[in-house]
Amino acid sequence: RAMPPASQVCVEAGGLVVPFWCLGTACAALVALAVALWALELAARAPFSLKDCLVIVTGAGGDIGGEISRLAAEKGAWVATWDSSARRLASTLTASPALADRVLHSSVFDITDDRARQDALHEALARYADRSADAQRVVVVNNAGIVDGQPVQSADPALSSRVVAVDLMAPLLLMSEVAKRASEAAGAGQAAQFKVVNVSSVMGLLGAGRLTSYSAAKAGLAMASESAQLDAESDGLWPRLSVLTVFPYAVSGTLFRGIYGDEDEPRRRQAVP
Repeated sequence: RAMPPASQVCVEAGGLVVPFWCLGTACAALVALAVALWALELAARAPFSLKDCLVIVTGAGGDIGGEISRLAAEKGAWVATWDSSARRLASTLTASPALADRVLHSSVFDITDDRARQDALHEALARYADRSADAQRVVVVNNAGIVDGQPVQSADPALSSRVVAVDLMAPLLLMSEVAKRASEAAGAGQAAQFKVVNVSSVMGLLGAGRLTSYSAAKAGLAMASESAQLDAESDGLWPRLSVLTVFPYAVSGTLFRGIYGDEDEPRRRQAVP
């Protein structure tokens, strides 16, 4: 039979006739889409400079929170330091002159107090808006946490509830409040970026002896992060809003002192996988 024109070359398979040019067009479209998505992914994941952005650190008077605050300041960020203890917060600030020079907002309050937390966020963002003429870039580090140090058979309901409130519910609600800000900025056409860093724990992945409530709360925080990131992507807020989780190991410091003391390393290794 006569050969069809080149533009109408067909592929015959099992009685199915598909114009080859259609296949080519479809493949080209898929390749173009893949390249576009790849370029968008690279742009969204470009290095994020902390210089002149706002870094809000909860639990800034603690071991990890203090280091995060100090490092952010050294990278040129404006820092908002929050903690429930004025003494711990003052110790963090006096230990680092570089941090003291970059603190934009410092507040002492209970992170589980909804009104206090919302007011602190509003105040920190307002001060940053006055300071920054460029597009706002905000990083919120959900670091505040407490431990229980009680075996499951003798868990105190009040203490367990307090651990979950501080380690899970407070960061979840702060994350929600930041997401609302990102949504409002998107609706107003503002070029703002919000990043939430949730500090979970390796004990939220593997569990640990005498830390039932703490491990449960940190595991829940990790899953809340994943869900929030999925919401940001499906609702069109990403990359304006992004959420990630970090899982530090137990560090030498005040948080686990009395539970896994530095002098009791064998017991700590037995309790923590």
